[in-house]
Amino acid sequence: MLNTIKNFLVNLAKGSSTIKLEDAVIHDGKKLSVIMSKKDYMASFEVIPNMEYDFLVINSNDETIVLNKSKKLKDIKELFTELEEDYNAFAQQ
Repeated sequence: MLNTIKNFLVNLAKGSSTIKLEDAVIHDGKKLSVIMSKKDYMASFEVIPNMEYDFLVINSNDETIVLNKSKKLKDIKELFTELEEDYNAFAQQ
């Protein structure tokens, strides 16, 4: 499951000319971490298999937190919807 989520986020980043995929790692099959950057911002997406999800956006110039949220989602469909919404919000920063 984490590989599917990783591929989804990697493909979102590949479709953008302004967002760069910095890192996408699955830690011991227990947590997915994906880092993306764009001009003045960095975003972190973290997912664990029980559908817990953390999303963080930081202004890379002054290191202030722009957005920080954690959610426990019901199912994979809800997770993909949330990931895409957050990716789009980051893309518009």
